[in-house]
Amino acid sequence: MKPNHRLRQEREARGWSQGRVAEAIGTTDRNVSRWERGASSPYPYFRERLCALFNKSAAELGLIEQPAPDEASSPGPLPASAPTKTALYDPTLPGPLSKQRPLFGRDALLEHLLQRLCAGNNVALYGLPGSGKTALAIALAYDQGLRANFSDGILWVGLGPLPNIPFQLSRWERYWLP
Repeated sequence: MKPNHRLRQEREARGWSQGRVAEAIGTTDRNVSRWERGASSPYPYFRERLCALFNKSAAELGLIEQPAPDEASSPGPLPASAPTKTALYDPTLPGPLSKQRPLFGRDALLEHLLQRLCAGNNVALYGLPGSGKTALAIALAYDQGLRANFSDGILWVGLGPLPNIPFQLSRWERYWLP
């Protein structure tokens, strides 16, 4: 990973210490240091909190890599019957799974979830930490068929252990509602 100069510049431009940023988003200064050095990247929960703290998108803070246009992350053409407006894709949506580390052993589950979502059914992912819920959700969010079905776009929220639902809803309202 490369050092994250954007995150550090935004922090320093405000005269904030790593400790102050850590306290504001509920983590440790050691984690903030790791993110700035590129030793690790924040989980979606902390990425969203950083975006809110700095009032910047994840891309503006250097927290997500911009996928190449030819990768599966591009939304692709809209169906002919869809309006020509631009689809909304939440900047806090984590980048697509890399080709070196694809979703492994979940093809049947992924297909089942895609069918349910495209049929208009609600879906909830739950399970033990580290069981692959986020990876599965990312694979769903970048699936071309799902994006065609939800041509208005996809919004993302990582709830984490202590979700602040009103904050997340207000973030969507602030950035995407007219």
